[in-house]
Amino acid sequence: MFLRFLFIFVLINLSNGIPLLTSKSDDLKQNPSDKSAYSFAIDFAGYASLSGLKCIYQQGYNAAFIQVYSPSNGGTPNQNGIQTIQSAISAGLGTEIYVTPSTSGKSGSQQFSEAYNAVKAQGINVRAIWLQVTSSINWMNNVQSNINFIESFINQAYVNGISVGIYTSFGNYYESYTLRLWYYNVYGTGPTGETPANFDDFRPFGQWTQPNVKQFAQNEVLCGLTINRNIYPLSGKKVANKSSIKNTVGGFV
Repeated sequence: MFLRFLFIFVLINLSNGIPLLTSKSDDLKQNPSDKSAYSFAIDFAGYASLSGLKCIYQQGYNAAFIQVYSPSNGGTPNQNGIQTIQSAISAGLGTEIYVTPSTSGKSGSQQFSEAYNAVKAQGINVRAIWLQVTSSINWMNNVQSNINFIESFINQAYVNGISVGIYTSFGNYYESYTLRLWYYNVYGTGPTGETPANFDDFRPFGQWTQPNVKQFAQNEVLCGLTINRNIYPLSGKKVANKSSIKNTVGGFV
């Protein structure tokens, strides 16, 4: 596959969740009308049962983002997440996967390959993957080393024909072209830390003028599962009952 050259300029101020809004107002409750413009999704990093994910689907959620690679032990496939993929698909959820990398030791390309191969080994077709770029304690102090790591991951994905998205937020970014954006903005954990379930708080940064996904709630319990909550536009792809995507992850959002 032709490898598109990415211009990656800067990775600055990797921080632990700088909010896009700086104060909390009493009237920042979820507007019911938002449900007419957005679909709802969950994300999580552990195991989830089929019954729990069916419950999530019945609550009106259309997609699940599942961690398939963690920074543990220098970077390892998350077998709990990988084993949950088929349950999410069976529950009717459009299933996305993401990598939380280790930036010490293994290259970005190696960690992509380990995640990709671990998912494929379960008979899952991968169309797209998300890379988490957050939390300063998980990244190197050298900006160029961070840039090289991210570029290595993206390039290896492109060699395999896989689309890449970035999970990040303002202050945790680098500039590039043609990448999808999953940003987060919360005031804290739990229901009291939610921001509105819409894109109204987004402001452009890097090369991004609009987002694809927003995480608006963290560490909440639903259907017995501890999850984060997200929204994405209704224009996102619906899960279809076609054999060609029954064992497919990525490209639904």
